[in-house]
Amino acid sequence: MTQQRKTDTKQDIKRALTTLLQEKSFDAITVSDITRYAQINRGTFYLHYLDKFDLLEQLMADIYADIGQLLLINQSKEAYYAPLLQVFHIIKQDFDFIYALTMRRPDEVDKSMRQFLMKLIEQADELRTVLEHHPVLPADYATEFFLSSSIGVILHWVKKGAKESPEQLAKMLIEAQLLANVGQRSDRD
Repeated sequence: MTQQRKTDTKQDIKRALTTLLQEKSFDAITVSDITRYAQINRGTFYLHYLDKFDLLEQLMADIYADIGQLLLINQSKEAYYAPLLQVFHIIKQDFDFIYALTMRRPDEVDKSMRQFLMKLIEQADELRTVLEHHPVLPADYATEFFLSSSIGVILHWVKKGAKESPEQLAKMLIEAQLLANVGQRSDRD
């Protein structure tokens, strides 16, 4: 029972932050605002979070933890579609929060996505090898291309309101990758 109450309280806090982000900037939001919208007292908030920055960091860490597990399960090129699709479903399920955060803190979202993807590269042997031994680009450029294009496509999708389904977006990304591979093959032929 206590665990359920804790989970409910955290969800109430997250919903409050999401609602507030739709109304004003993160910098203008106070812990008092969050607790008022969540209908909890400040002490309850501080049982879970140090401050609003810790709240934001933990919420983003939860999302990245779920996504990271999916992307590391199977790293083979042929199996990218299924985990990628699951990632887009996670984003879609938490869309209101992610959209509000993207619109109010785009630099923070970009920075955290970049940090997350860099950790993914470090942990995903096949991805790291592909980037380090790219047939056309030096490793630093291949890495930057991967980071910028991944972040750009996801943020574009979010900013458009995630109008395309997760399936459509995953197929687009896979097709773009296949086209890039075809271009590389024809350069070598």
